[in-house]
Amino acid sequence: MAREGLDEIVERERRAATRSSEEFRGLLKRHREARRWSQEKLAAEAEMDHSLVSRLESGQRSATREAIGKLARGLELAPEDKDRLLIAAGFFPDRPESALADEPAVTRIYRLLHDETMPAEKRDNLRQLLNNLTEIALAS
Repeated sequence: MAREGLDEIVERERRAATRSSEEFRGLLKRHREARRWSQEKLAAEAEMDHSLVSRLESGQRSATREAIGKLARGLELAPEDKDRLLIAAGFFPDRPESALADEPAVTRIYRLLHDETMPAEKRDNLRQLLNNLTEIALAS
């Protein structure tokens, strides 16, 4: 029984990694094509080998944080767009609030958790509630 649970977790993580890779590749390509740049042009602007850009877009290579930083600088991306690339590649964003931009309820919770005017006990209670809800969701 425990083995089945572990296998399910591993499979769920594998599917999430695949979705993440596809999302990153598509996002990178959209940013490049929006500028009407070739992979070679992007590589030159990002100061990286053009074959790396090709392998990143095709999924033959996984992006590193460093590579994403170079790509974002080369593409002159706004911080939010760089964070979207980071998130899509499975990294934590430079600015955590960027990860919440499309989730108004989560944005509100994030703000509450960081609101120093709210008593610490209430923020701790909210954290505990979120942890409990997360455990329930993962157990379902």
